[in-house]
Amino acid sequence: MHLTLCWRAGFVGDENYTVFTHVIDHAGQMWAGQDNWPQAGEFPTSLWLAGEFVTDRYELALPSDIPPGEYRIEVGMYLLETMERLPVLGKDAQIEGSSIVFPGFGIQAP
Repeated sequence: MHLTLCWRAGFVGDENYTVFTHVIDHAGQMWAGQDNWPQAGEFPTSLWLAGEFVTDRYELALPSDIPPGEYRIEVGMYLLETMERLPVLGKDAQIEGSSIVFPGFGIQAP
């Protein structure tokens, strides 16, 4: 599964945040995922400039035994040293959670 994320740096910092990408089912079970620095470690967040846009690509391997059903993609960032996630801010700058969950996709039985 190909996933391209487009980030916009909201601040300048010296921390390197890890991106998580998870494929989850309706019950919240993770079936695939990847955690790493942006651009496969080539462009850590400590190098980002405020307002900069960063394109970040992922390849998520779905397991061959993944059951038919509806799945979602959950994305966010966290500080590895503390495992604390960055908050997700809404349009009105209010905290809406600690991850973004994208609408689902379905897997059908063969």
